[in-house]
Amino acid sequence: MNLSVILAAGEGSRTGLDLPKQFYQINNKTILSLCLEKFEYSLLTDGFIVACHPDYYGKTLEIAGAFKKSKGVVYGGKTRQESVFNSLKFINETFAGTDLVAVHDSARPFITSQQIDDLYSFAAQKGSVIPVEEESYTVSLVENERVLNYLDRKQVCRHQTPQIFDFERLFSAYQKNMDCLKEFTDDGSIYMAAGNELFIKYIPCDNLKITSMQDVLFAEYMLRHNSNKEEKK
Repeated sequence: MNLSVILAAGEGSRTGLDLPKQFYQINNKTILSLCLEKFEYSLLTDGFIVACHPDYYGKTLEIAGAFKKSKGVVYGGKTRQESVFNSLKFINETFAGTDLVAVHDSARPFITSQQIDDLYSFAAQKGSVIPVEEESYTVSLVENERVLNYLDRKQVCRHQTPQIFDFERLFSAYQKNMDCLKEFTDDGSIYMAAGNELFIKYIPCDNLKITSMQDVLFAEYMLRHNSNKEEKK
């Protein structure tokens, strides 16, 4: 069984919206719904769990419950890492025999179902995968406002989600590092800290993460543009 954890527990304060960004509507659909649709139509996703902010449990349950592959809604934590750990504990207690688990930000609604399937297929062979995009900027290592060294951008990539792992290994990695989860920035780094090999797969760079109001406006443009393309087919 392949399950996905969809993170929707943030308050989205940087967007300046009245509600957390996952509930903002674009083309009459919430960002959360747009994200869940992609996992609903993924052939290799057997179900998903949504981690939500406790204040919005009912609203999240209503949205997630509209999808057949919804397997539950859990309370998120104060940090992203706590939300993932809560979700993994729920899976461990409820869904024995889970093979792979994907962790995805609900603020990335532009991932495609085909990309999700491609990542699951890759992880089934390798045991892990994080989607990345190539770095096109000049990048450097800095300290105290001073450049220490220029980095070869061919060896640098930007991490995205969904990140997919062997469930038992990821859960074990979280357990081993449960006292220092705040020190990590994504699930791949926690997975590696437990001694596991981590692999990457390049995907197109239109897997936008909605963080600011500018991102919201760009997301609206992208959806209108994609809708117009579909209508012309």
